Amino acid sequence: MEIRKAYKSRIVVSKEQKKLLNYNIFIINQLYNFLIDNLNSPKFQKILIKNDFAKKIIQTSKSGNETEKFVLMKKSKIRNLLLPMIEKHFMNRQLSTRGLSKPMQLKVEDFLDTFNKINLSKSKHNFKFSSNSSFGGFKTDSAIKLIKRRYKTKNGKKTKYFIKIGFQTFPFKNNKLNIKKVNLKMVSITRKDEKFYISLSVIETIKDTKLDKTNNIGIDTNFDKLVLSDSTEILLNNLQLKLNLYTKEFEELKIEKSKRVELNKEVLKTLCSTKNISLYNKKLKNTNKKYSMNKRAKKLFKDILFEDKIFQRINKRINKIYSKRTNVQENLFKKIAKRLTEDYDFCFVEELNIENMVNKDVNNQNLYNAAIGKFLTILRNKASTTGKVVINVNPYNTSRMCNKCKKVNEELKVFDKEWQCKECGEKHNRDYNAAKNIKDLGIPLIS
Repeated sequence: MEIRKAYKSRIVVSKEQKKLLNYNIFIINQLYNFLIDNLNSPKFQKILIKNDFAKKIIQTSKSGNETEKFVLMKKSKIRNLLLPMIEKHFMNRQLSTRGLSKPMQLKVEDFLDTFNKINLSKSKHNFKFSSNSSFGGFKTDSAIKLIKRRYKTKNGKKTKYFIKIGFQTFPFKNNKLNIKKVNLKMVSITRKDEKFYISLSVIETIKDTKLDKTNNIGIDTNFDKLVLSDSTEILLNNLQLKLNLYTKEFEELKIEKSKRVELNKEVLKTLCSTKNISLYNKKLKNTNKKYSMNKRAKKLFKDILFEDKIFQRINKRINKIYSKRTNVQENLFKKIAKRLTEDYDFCFVEELNIENMVNKDVNNQNLYNAAIGKFLTILRNKASTTGKVVINVNPYNTSRMCNKCKKVNEELKVFDKEWQCKECGEKHNRDYNAAKNIKDLGIPLIS
């Protein structure tokens, strides 16, 4: 059985490698911004809509039936429109893209995949794209080599792994990687808080494991705990306390940062008045936007913020706290996901729409701190790498429905933790009852 896995490690780079990586990431981000600006611009959208080929796209998107050949034709047509525009953009800005042909092609392909999912009949002249996980880094699948070297030490021999991308070699520190079972497909290098990380996309062959359908569990997700259908609870109170400590410091630093920005804006006003630069553009017609800052003023403001050492120190501190906060959260979620996938073959979870969950009755800050969506993605990724299965279940009335007689209690409120069924008289814990109902709904899906 073939499974796709990812191995991640931090890399220590030299000054020359740091410059090279920063430039590569800068070029990819420039390409990303260029694609967003052009695909969202009315000029480019008019070209697509005037084209006869775009009319066919609208007709097929209405019917919902697109063949593989048509999808490939659509991709090639849009690619032919984009590539000359990209070349002109980088030529005008005098930016060299030498050695970045493959990463740039992959970025364009990602955009074309998202464009393929857009229904032109619903959203007229309005295509929206969101940033993906590779933003702040770049991917490549050309000229990759995984090198294994052995070194003699006092205790014995040690093996070290190195990754060669083109002419550059980077050390890879990950003890779990087995070079014999690995089929290397893609490498991505990311930058976070002035640190560089390298991750390998690998296909591994594992033994086919027979899954036991009786070895299953229902999981009810909450802000402070995870409740399982076998009456066990996984508490997240310690996580919330740690996150609250980080958020307090984070908010204080944000206030300091905003004060520093206001002081620098006053400096900008004086500089603009001396150099005869208009600070704001005129209000655009037929739009609800406020006055936007002029391009020359924006460049001046960036230079002022770059030279302000106090602002840069506060910004670095904010990035460190944010990375610590995310690392603490991800570490705990990975441990829980590992435990669940080791103990159970099938995990049933609620198919939650988190946008609808945010309302006046629920504290929004607790919902964002809980990061339920992040936990579910980590659980699914862990299950896919171990050969286990995670199944989504419709969450409608899982907490209101009695697990014994299946009667729905419509009078149950959001803050009621315990309740008694009027039909059969059974007493229920809200979360434990929901977990059992999730399990009962999931069992018919695997049988």
